[in-house]
Amino acid sequence: MNSYELVSKIKGDNGQPVRQGLINAVQMTSVRIAEGWCRRKRPGAFEEHLDDASTALAEARLWLMVGLEHKHIDQLEYKKMSHMMNYLGEEMELLKMQWVVAK
Repeated sequence: MNSYELVSKIKGDNGQPVRQGLINAVQMTSVRIAEGWCRRKRPGAFEEHLDDASTALAEARLWLMVGLEHKHIDQLEYKKMSHMMNYLGEEMELLKMQWVVAK
C-alpha cells in the first residue's frame, strides 16, 4: 500500500491535516531509506539515514493515532496501518543490525 492509498482511508473534511501529516511522514520514511542507501559508502551514513527514517516512521504513527482519536480512521484501518508500520520498523532495525555486522 502506498501513502496515497493509506490516506484515502481517512474520513471527513477535517481530516486534511491528518492526511497531509501522514503523507509527509510516510514519504520521508521512504526518502531517508533511499538517501541512506545512495550514501552507504560514506562511513555511518546508512545507519544515520535509517535512524532518520525511524524518526519519520514514529511521526507517521503519531499522525495515525491522531486520526484514530479524532475518528478520521476507524479501528480496523488503524490496526492494519499500525501493523504495516510496525513491520516496516522491525525490518529497518534488522537491516541496520545486519548492515553493521556485515561491515
